[in-house]
Amino acid sequence: MKRFIQLFLFFLVIVISVIFYNHYFSKEKNIDNIDETSSDLPSIENKNNIIKNLRYDIKLNDNSEYVITSALSEIFVQNNIE
Repeated sequence: MKRFIQLFLFFLVIVISVIFYNHYFSKEKNIDNIDETSSDLPSIENKNNIIKNLRYDIKLNDNSEYVITSALSEIFVQNNIE
């Protein structure tokens, strides 16, 4: 009986591993869904980001402090550099 339980648990682990692999690591994707959702996403070329209520605090070793605040900011990406 003990051996039967061990074999059952071993096969259960194998089955769970196969299901996990197929769900998370499988390369096959549904192409129809990707085509439908690609129109909703912004274009890949537009990598600029808008940030609202930006606050940037800097404290230096000589006890000086700088604070930069902005209501609206945008990060520009040119040649893969922000």
